[in-house]
Amino acid sequence: MRRLYSNKDFRRYILTRDNYTCYFCGLYGDTIDHLLPRAKGGHTTPVNCVCACNLCNQAKADQYADEFMGK
Repeated sequence: MRRLYSNKDFRRYILTRDNYTCYFCGLYGDTIDHLLPRAKGGHTTPVNCVCACNLCNQAKADQYADEFMGK
């Protein structure tokens, strides 16, 4: 799959789109996480990526977003 964005541009796009707000807990976030994990076939695309805080990103690891949020 060909990249549509540079890594820097992609990161800036996701963080600003999500207003630096963690998708999972609503606090400040400055990392990018995959809703469908790359380890489970997810791609690095805007529709599959969200802003996440460091704690949620690490805790979610390679879980599906709905599995993580259901805990």
